[in-house]
Amino acid sequence: MSWCARVSADFITSQVEAGASAAQLFDSWVGSLSPRTYRESVAPYSRMVARRVAGAVSPVTGERAPLIHFGTGSAPILADMAEVGADCVGVDWKTDLSWAVAQVPGKAVRGILIPRCCRLRGTLSNTLFEIFSTRGALPPATSLTSGTACRPRPTPTS
Repeated sequence: MSWCARVSADFITSQVEAGASAAQLFDSWVGSLSPRTYRESVAPYSRMVARRVAGAVSPVTGERAPLIHFGTGSAPILADMAEVGADCVGVDWKTDLSWAVAQVPGKAVRGILIPRCCRLRGTLSNTLFEIFSTRGALPPATSLTSGTACRPRPTPTS
């Protein structure tokens, strides 16, 4: 696991040094772990990545690039993920943003808005209105990004 952490840190660092203004440590399977397993078997290596990436400076901004620590299905271990040293934790579309913000006080939270899921609830504007009106004001560091988990519908030719 140390080797994986070093390679991940080197790759993220090289992205930042090539001009990325932010970076993300993405863990697709972290949500399948119990909190104890995460703390004992994964967090030390995520922490290693965060520490190694912390000094990377983007030539575009001239500043250290913030690191987002994202994991799918990570709600049960979100507070533990926030402790590894990244600047921000990312949550998937299944996690309520206001709940996530409450779990990690003082930490930036990044959510993902999947267009396909918005279609299930109505239009994108209705979904955004629902997010911001029913959950109240989110901290300024909270952000939403649109996911890329769906293909565009084909355009009719006639």
